[in-house]
Amino acid sequence: MTIDAPHARATPRLDPSRGTSIAIWACMIAVVAVLIAVRLPQLERLVTERTSDLLVELADPELGAASVRVGAVTAIVLFIAVGIVIALVVGLLERWLGPRALAPRPWARLGAGGAMVGLVGIGLQVAAVALAVPSVEKSALVLVGILAIAALMPLAFRDGRTRTGYLRSLAVTVAAGMLLWLQ
Repeated sequence: MTIDAPHARATPRLDPSRGTSIAIWACMIAVVAVLIAVRLPQLERLVTERTSDLLVELADPELGAASVRVGAVTAIVLFIAVGIVIALVVGLLERWLGPRALAPRPWARLGAGGAMVGLVGIGLQVAAVALAVPSVEKSALVLVGILAIAALMPLAFRDGRTRTGYLRSLAVTVAAGMLLWLQ
């Protein structure tokens, strides 16, 4: 016979029912990739403007255009790679701390962190496309918006409507928001 210590039961464990499913993460990353690809010409213009002195020294316009294209595509790939790392970290946090995920289907679970990344991450990309800019500028107003969404997001989940559940969920949504802010 084994006797569990009282603190052993209170320790949070990684619970898949709290996390966003891989299918939902893949869809979000694909949407972000498409929204960034739509802005490739704007990104290339930005790179050209910032490296114009170097391109003049290169003295080969075709090589300069190719290097700008490679640089812009590489930046997109790195942005998506960082997005995947953010999804992994947020996925672990929501499985450890988050409320039970919304799950209309077993393969379509949306946790608090995934909802935060979807709303803020995709929202910023849509805003950049709508404003026809390479990216939304990091400002105090954008940060306040991210924090407001992070504060409200736990309330969308039944388990996030208790004091303890809200605070645990808030840790996940604020962490997700800050990772997006730093990206």
